[in-house]
Amino acid sequence: QNEQDRLVRSAAMAKRGTRGRKSKLETREEEVDQREEGEVESAESELGVDLEDLSMEEQIALIRSNKAQVTTLSVGITEKQGKPLAEALKKNTHLLQLDLSQSFEGLTEAIKLLAGALKVNKTLTLFESATLMPFLFYRACSHSLNSPLFSFTWPFIPLSLVFLPTLSRTPHQPALAQLSLSVALFFSLWYSFSLQISSFILSLSFASCSPEVRDEGAIAIADALHVNKSLTTLLLIDCCLTHVGIEALADVLKVNTMLTALSLENNPGAGDKGATALAQALRVNTTLECLNLARNEIHAAGAEDLVEMLKVNTTLKKLILRKNAIGDKGAMALATVLKVNTTVDFLDVSFNDISTKGLIAIADTLKFNSTLQGLSLGGNPKAKTKLPVLIDALKVNTTLTEVSLDSAELTIKHVRLLADWLRTNTSLTILDLKGNNLRDAGARVLAKALEVNTVLSQLILNECNLTAAGATALKNVLQTNMSLVDLDLGDLVIFGGSEITNIIPSELRDEIYDILDDPARKAARAIATGEVADSKPAQEIPPAKRTK
Repeated sequence: QNEQDRLVRSAAMAKRGTRGRKSKLETREEEVDQREEGEVESAESELGVDLEDLSMEEQIALIRSNKAQVTTLSVGITEKQGKPLAEALKKNTHLLQLDLSQSFEGLTEAIKLLAGALKVNKTLTLFESATLMPFLFYRACSHSLNSPLFSFTWPFIPLSLVFLPTLSRTPHQPALAQLSLSVALFFSLWYSFSLQISSFILSLSFASCSPEVRDEGAIAIADALHVNKSLTTLLLIDCCLTHVGIEALADVLKVNTMLTALSLENNPGAGDKGATALAQALRVNTTLECLNLARNEIHAAGAEDLVEMLKVNTTLKKLILRKNAIGDKGAMALATVLKVNTTVDFLDVSFNDISTKGLIAIADTLKFNSTLQGLSLGGNPKAKTKLPVLIDALKVNTTLTEVSLDSAELTIKHVRLLADWLRTNTSLTILDLKGNNLRDAGARVLAKALEVNTVLSQLILNECNLTAAGATALKNVLQTNMSLVDLDLGDLVIFGGSEITNIIPSELRDEIYDILDDPARKAARAIATGEVADSKPAQEIPPAKRTK
């Protein structure tokens, strides 16, 4: 659930710049690489030979013999080598990871043979290939999978549609967790999912297919989901689906009881018809918790249908409508229903052509709603004159833990109001102000507020036109503020002609990130949030002064 929450944050908030240091994913990949190197060295020590010195045929023979403890193999095969490798995989019980990404394209018979072998093999857990895509669907039919990790990548080719129906024959308790079939994963969303190892996740992209094929792909998936008992997360991003494909998926949602997260981001052909179909389905669906409809060309009519659904649905928690066109009418309808809905805890209506009326309606709702924990309202410049009204409402609300005002055209006046709010707020942990021209004056104002605030843990200020002066003010406050553990100042260099960015010396950035990476800071934050117990012996704390 935590990983799904992080997924939603990643999808809802603006894309955040890297900070010139290793990400968690990079660190994780390095650990996997080190483990693989150790396994290869161990096998080579046992054999007394370097695996890279062996020919392709010799490596396959080694796998077929099943005598050596070889657990990792990276080879490139031709059409003729598909059969001997398939036979080897049927007999081998040691190989855990197979990388065929260097294989030649255009394989046909080799694919079928290897797919058949994977139905027999019970030990292979990680498979990587950019060309042998159909393996996935045969593998999904396997009767025994012993690992929660199964990685799969492929370029945009429609051949997968032939194999989609086999998903319907997936066993009742598969251990598949990560199925990555798209090389166009939308930034942080897939990163969050890749860390989750308890769900069956399917991500597809049909971006290069014709419109008919794209909708046919969605229909094929929907047919499979009528009987599939394992898929919990479905990502159909950048698939260029129309309302036809969306309606097929909506129909299956009426009977499917496994899906908990569905992302249909960037399918502009869906439109209001697609939103209406999904709204009707979610009137009866009782399992879906996260719905991402960003960039679907949804207008007020589609938003109003979703609002009617929210009046009766009691399971949907996260609704992402980023970069649509719901306008004031849609925003006001959502604001009204959220006064009575007690389930939705995350709403993203950023970049939706909302002006003052819509913003005032949402602000009024925040005074009464005690369920929302995350709200993204950025990218609506027509509403900027009423931002003070929103900030006043935020001062009253006590449940929001995450707020994004990305690209909201904030002025120094707005920043001062936000700083006043931060001085007294005791719930907000994440504040995203990316893409606002705050300049160093705004950074200094925020730094002053952070001298008092002890709750905020993440502050996003990339593309805010900061220089060394503003960054230094933030660095200085980090010496006393131990709650802030993530300060995002964006990339060292912004490509693509961004209008505003941060020009901060790399040495100063490194100093800031060194402070943030201090183990003592992270430990203090963990203790403050109750994530770990204080290492101090309990007997040293007087019983009367102990606190939870």
